[in-house]
Amino acid sequence: MEVFNTKICESGLEVLNIPELDDNFSVKTFFTMRSGGVSKQPFDSLNMGFNTEDDRKAVEENRRRAFLAVGAYEPVVVYPNQVHKAEVACVSHDDARRARQKENNKVNEPFEIIRFAETDAVVTNAKNVILTSLHADCIPVWLYDPVNHAAGLAHAGWRGTRANIAVKTASKMHSEYGSRFEDIIAVIGPGISKCCFEVGGEVYEEFASELENINDYSTDDGNGKYHLDLKGINACLLRKAGINRIFISGFCTCCEKDMFYSYRREAGRTGRMCAGICLV
Repeated sequence: MEVFNTKICESGLEVLNIPELDDNFSVKTFFTMRSGGVSKQPFDSLNMGFNTEDDRKAVEENRRRAFLAVGAYEPVVVYPNQVHKAEVACVSHDDARRARQKENNKVNEPFEIIRFAETDAVVTNAKNVILTSLHADCIPVWLYDPVNHAAGLAHAGWRGTRANIAVKTASKMHSEYGSRFEDIIAVIGPGISKCCFEVGGEVYEEFASELENINDYSTDDGNGKYHLDLKGINACLLRKAGINRIFISGFCTCCEKDMFYSYRREAGRTGRMCAGICLV
């Protein structure tokens, strides 16, 4: 059964959300899809990424619509500048307070902003802070600790997966908030699936050098190429770390053209979806 549901917001915007979290805890999650925005082709229409060739004002309007739909009170939106590595940033209550006190922090958006350079994961235990990450095939991983009411969000491309970013995000939650791995709920979201993620032998060997069971998550094409299951690999690494409550989406961003952007399918010229989590 699919982990994500389609949620229709009060504004009419449609996003995916995680009912396992939203329905049981004081948490709001989302993953934007293609529809509901103002961007023109080939970024039509809810492109959330500035680092594309899309019109900046269109992306600003798309972000405004999406983040208002979360419904957080005086939200602070956290933007990590993703570089496909494994740096994890922490947003404290003081960080959120200082962001709300700053003037002229807004860029045509009705919320305050915190940015982190060269960061691919963020954690917080502060309410009404929207952790975000941008995706166009790379795997989003949501982490939630219901005991300490803390959250994390990781951007796991193949390099981030290889660097164990999801587990490092959970470790940051442990060091900052006392989160126990056995309490953490992990959700592995829509992203490129094994059916579409073909890599060369050098990438396969990087994973094989660390994962004895890599063949459980790969298929040898017989021509020097391999199909890798990044979702399964992330789940495997999380389980090895002691996280057992793991939910995996079946959505493949490369297959589902009407729903999602895909960097691989569109040879790089495409928009970005946004993953998010907010404690309320």
